[in-house]
Amino acid sequence: MTDTSRNVESSILPRLDPEEAGYLREELQDLRAMVSRGDPLTVSGGLVMAWWALVLLIGNLIHVLEVAGVLHTHLPLPATEVVVGYLGNLLFLLRRHKPAHERSWRSRTLAAMWFIGGIAVLVFVGGCYMAGIYDPRLSLAFVAMLYAIIMTLTALIAAKLWMTVPAIGWAAVAFAVFCFNSELFRPALFAGASLFLMLVPGLVLTWQERRTAV
Repeated sequence: MTDTSRNVESSILPRLDPEEAGYLREELQDLRAMVSRGDPLTVSGGLVMAWWALVLLIGNLIHVLEVAGVLHTHLPLPATEVVVGYLGNLLFLLRRHKPAHERSWRSRTLAAMWFIGGIAVLVFVGGCYMAGIYDPRLSLAFVAMLYAIIMTLTALIAAKLWMTVPAIGWAAVAFAVFCFNSELFRPALFAGASLFLMLVPGLVLTWQERRTAV
């Protein structure tokens, strides 16, 4: 680099001393905080997650009692869970509805993830039934891996890295489904996973959301 080019560069991009660089860093941090101020922790979707977890927990516990011969409801549990889950989800959306321009991209993204995830379960499980190739282990493993993916994306999008723990747990549940071929074990496993890997994280996210609400 010639002396002339160095002079031109220094005139366009003046050097910053350490003190000025520190001020610039503080200004950038303030700017970042200002931009994210309108992006509250509602992006966590904790209430929706807790609701679905409660529905799955009750449904699987009923299935456990049916397999054990203690209870006879003759209910189509998967269809009932989907209907009740989506009704509750719809009520939450109506209660907290905001115009699109007032919702952050994170909120819209996570809401779309849960919505598409529910459709994916319906398409996969319903398609297996229609094709006559339904396998409980394959279907439950698919659902567990879907939850693992959604929670991993939640951890990244909502900046909550601790959500990777339940995501790993759901991946382990998907693997365990293939390892045990028991009609009693599978619903019991999913009931426990719904409690510890979905309901508890959902309640924690809801608590954080309400604590930081402005």
